[in-house]
Amino acid sequence: MLIRSNVDLLPARPASAWRKISMGSWRPTGDSSVFVELDLTMDALIERWRSRGVFADPRQFERRWINPIIARMLGLAIQSSPESRQVNSIIRWGRVYPRRRLELFFHASISPEDLSGVKLSDPETKSVEVLSDEFNSRLSALRSGEENPFRKVKQVFRFLPGALSRLVLDLTSLISYGLNLDLSAVGLPRDPFGSIMVTNVGSLGIDGGFTIIAPYTRIPCVVAICTLQAKPVVEGDQVVVRQVLRLGMTFDHRIVDGVHIAKLIAELKRLSANPAEVMP
Repeated sequence: MLIRSNVDLLPARPASAWRKISMGSWRPTGDSSVFVELDLTMDALIERWRSRGVFADPRQFERRWINPIIARMLGLAIQSSPESRQVNSIIRWGRVYPRRRLELFFHASISPEDLSGVKLSDPETKSVEVLSDEFNSRLSALRSGEENPFRKVKQVFRFLPGALSRLVLDLTSLISYGLNLDLSAVGLPRDPFGSIMVTNVGSLGIDGGFTIIAPYTRIPCVVAICTLQAKPVVEGDQVVVRQVLRLGMTFDHRIVDGVHIAKLIAELKRLSANPAEVMP
């Protein structure tokens, strides 16, 4: 009897270091994720920039200012109440530990097969302009090769068999977060992923979606920034066209419940309607 393959496959491609890390990240079961889709009306924020003469077009606003503005808004919203501050926590040995400070890790593409990131600390204390300068300078250093915090880690995974990637990631997570030991001496950046991950999928033209929390990062939330779009919005008895930014938010239900998420979402909505607080 002839045994046939279930799927007709081409020969496997050589796996990059990032691809091996990706394959070792996910678990088929046991995911505790909660997904929230949030549409923020950005017209008030856009108009505030326009009144300053900073830009004239929403597309320019999206390309230049979305990342630092969302960083600032997330910082302010998370730190606004005890309930929303619960998001900035980590689980160790069955207990939830609040973090001392808030740090946002923004995914950054170095090449089609390689990802890294830029970490912004204490975004609630910094202006949008300062956050923009920090983000762009670190991104430039990352892409030029001047700065690459994950270089040594990726060199290890480049030669590591793919079958061992999950084991190595789990062991690293145990040491870094379970035991809370700094592994920078062996090439792993200290607290490499920060408090929350942010990925700007809108820069790729993606209108909506969610990302999954990689278990080894121990982060409680991932925020996907989708495209800024002109959409019809109901205001009172009228339908008007507004510039709307969609956020796809994934939370770890082991750390936050609906009450924590609701507080955070309500504050983000309030901030989007009060641009003077976001951009004093």
